[in-house]
Amino acid sequence: MPVTAITGPMKCGKSEEGRERVKRYSISKKRILVFFLEDCERNQRNLEDMLKVLGVTGSIQIETVNSSEEMARIAGESDPDVILIEEAHFIGTDRKKDAAPKDSFINYSEEEKTEIRSFLLFLEEFGCRRKKAVFVIGLDTDFLHEPFGVMPFVLAIADVVVKLAAVCDRCREIDIATRSQRVDARGRPESRNSPRVEVGSEKYPVVCLNCWQPPENGDEKLVQPGSA
Repeated sequence: MPVTAITGPMKCGKSEEGRERVKRYSISKKRILVFFLEDCERNQRNLEDMLKVLGVTGSIQIETVNSSEEMARIAGESDPDVILIEEAHFIGTDRKKDAAPKDSFINYSEEEKTEIRSFLLFLEEFGCRRKKAVFVIGLDTDFLHEPFGVMPFVLAIADVVVKLAAVCDRCREIDIATRSQRVDARGRPESRNSPRVEVGSEKYPVVCLNCWQPPENGDEKLVQPGSA
């Protein structure tokens, strides 16, 4: 079975796309295993949305994990037909709120590199060798528009890549926004030295290429989501 990567910026419907695909397996009474990462504050809401979409049909097991090793152990014990990993961009990254972005794979710590390799081996084992249907959902880039965590490697080896776009929060054009910009309280792009992880969707306007402002050139104010 293929490894499918579902990616794009924030607010583009990645999770909804993944759940609709998994729903088809649920109707067929397939065993489904869903992984969420610890310390991701959206987990509870994602869990509730997942249950609402899937309903009571099929068999679904939901686990919160902190490493690829845990994923492999649980998947090996439960032997699911389908595996879904949410917010995979946090794999191989420091999820602490004060962690700075990494502009190159060579700048990742050995621990982060090991976790990335471990996750890719997990995909190889369960997607290619054991023939499970594996769906990996995550942001492709961070607020600097640089590759995020394990996702560039997942996109390279996935059998199927679904890349979605959102409505631009600035010009309001539909399905052209591909970049998650992060802004400060005045609506200006935050600097490159800002922490990589910040909570709050209001801090992340999604913009198209024409409306994107690099962090080092943030003089013009961005229109905030929901404004005219």
